[in-house]
Formats: sequence, structure tokens, C-alpha cells
Amino acid sequence: MRIFMAPACYIQGPGAMARLPEVARRHGERPWLIADAGIMAMLEPELRASFGAAGLVLQLQAFDGEITHARLDAWAAQARPEQPTVVVGIGGGKVLDVAKGVALRLGLQMISVPTIASTDAPASRGVVIYHEDHSLAGVEQMPRNPDCVLVDTDWIARAPARFLSAGIGDAIAKKFEAEACLASGGRNKHGTPPSLTAMAVAETCYTTLRAHGAAAMRACAAQTPDAALESVVETCVLMSALAFENGGLSLAHAMALGLTQARGVAQRLHGEHVAYGLLVQFALEGRGDATILDMAAFYRSVALPVTLAELDMPDPAEAELAEIARANLASPRPPNTTVALDLPTVVQAFRRVESLVVRV
Repeated sequence: MRIFMAPACYIQGPGAMARLPEVARRHGERPWLIADAGIMAMLEPELRASFGAAGLVLQLQAFDGEITHARLDAWAAQARPEQPTVVVGIGGGKVLDVAKGVALRLGLQMISVPTIASTDAPASRGVVIYHEDHSLAGVEQMPRNPDCVLVDTDWIARAPARFLSAGIGDAIAKKFEAEACLASGGRNKHGTPPSLTAMAVAETCYTTLRAHGAAAMRACAAQTPDAALESVVETCVLMSALAFENGGLSLAHAMALGLTQARGVAQRLHGEHVAYGLLVQFALEGRGDATILDMAAFYRSVALPVTLAELDMPDPAEAELAEIARANLASPRPPNTTVALDLPTVVQAFRRVESLVVRV
């Protein structure tokens, strides 16, 4: 059995936000929209005017805080009497997860409108939920991907370039993780082997980022969308999601799990964790020094960290690396590999990366 899932609709380009009322209308006349508090302050007059002109009864909610089970349940209970016809999320990954979680509880479809391109979450089914102390409470899954992902690249270009860099870090690993999953007989998010389509998308993720990543970062720094930025945004938001959900994840994301609990590193962005995790995956797979150094040089061109010190963990002690390795090995991802793993092997891989990348 092979399963491939994807958003039903993807719209991207400068000014794409103007098409949001048209997209929302496909689901009925009462969209329930959740946005980051800061985004809401900037967009509310424009949203009310555009949705009103389209004859829609817009219900707006500003989000700020943590995503918890209790909060999602409360928001769903608040929305239910208003009889919303679709849930729209505008903002970063957290607010999009809130919109997904509310849509899941209401049995509605969801429209995803990311304002940064730091991960592939906008196009995925996953809903990451936390406790109030920001420790992970779990991940829920919508029955299907967002009905539409709408990406206004004017907004992406105005966001700090570090977010795009992290998106590149998250996406660049997908080719190598899908390949490891396929080679090991692993399973994707749907519990099936990677499809040929997923493998083709994962390969295109990699080639697109290598060809256009540095130019896209320059365009983002200049806050000017161009062809390179459009290509990289599509890769980070759409293709990366299709690749990981349908192709599977492996060691890079397993390594990232341990890094989220490490001194200093825990505060960095997910894509920065994954990018470093890919270097460790290369070391664990026994790839040559040239491969690791080549990827590290690419990271330099797109402002990704290449050492633990650059991830805010200078001089890692052996005990700290061992603790990261334990968390890595507890991840569900290591089975999606042909590599035999144990704690000393993972620690040695971290040490190998650290000794190599100082040359870059």
C-alpha cells in the first residue's frame, strides 16, 4: 500500500493575501480567522474590508500565548455557537497549529496563511501541542492537509531572513531522510513506504535549494521577492511538507529532537536543529569528509549554523553530548535507517562533525 497526501490548493506570490476572501468563500459565508496578535493589529482593517466586500461574515480572533489542549478545546467551544464554515490561520507556525487544532475539533477544513517560511508546517497535517511550560504535550494529526495554503511572498520577504534560513535548514534534509527511509524499508507519516512521487519531490527540494538558496537569502535581506525567493519559498513550505509526510523522516530529525533539550541549542529554530542534525546523519552513515564539508559550506552561504557553538552551546562536555544522544535514540525516527545506532556511536558522530566543520 502507498499513500500520498497533499493540500488541495496552493497559492503563492506577491499580493496573494488579496485572494483570501475568494478562497474562504468556497467553504461558506462564515470564516473564523485566527491570527498572530501582531499580524492582526496590522491586517484587521484590510481583512474586514476585503471579507465584507466579498459578502462574508468574518469572525476574528487574535492569538498570543501557548498552544495547549485546554486552550484548543476552549477556542473550539467559543467558535462552535458562531457556526463557522472554515478556520483560517494567519501567522507563524504556532498560530497555524492553533487554527489546525480548532478546525480538527470542529470538524472543519482549514486554510493556512503563513507569514514566515521557517518550516513546512503550513502545508502539513500535524498539530504540535505544548504544556504551559512549553514542554511538548503531543502531536495531533488532522485527517487531511490544509484545504488551501496561501503564501503572500511580500510578507515572507518582509520577515527577518533568519526565518527563511531555518526553512532551508528544515527542507534540505528531506532528500536524505526520504532516501534513508526507503533504503531501510521504513514508513512515512501514513504508515506506508515512500512513494515515487515523494522521492521525486524530495530530490527537487535539494536541487532547488542548492541552486537558489543563497540568492533567495539575498532577496529576503533586501525585502524584494524575486524568482529565486519564489522558488525557495515553494520548496520550504510546500515541497518540504510533501517530502516528509509522504517520504518519511530519519536521522536528521531524530538528532534534532535531542538538540531541542540541550543547553543553549534548545532556544534555536527547528530548521537550525535539523540542519545540524543532517551533518550528524552524514557522519553516522559513514559519508566522506568531502560530503560533510560541502554541506557545511552551503550552510555558510545561507546563514545556517555549522557548529554547536554557533547553536549557542560552546564547549560541549562529553556528558552533554551523551545526554543529547540518549534523547536522539529515544526518537521514533532511528528505525528509518540502515545504520546500527548506540550511544557511543552517536556521540562519536557529533565529535566528528565538530572536528570537521571548523575548516569551513
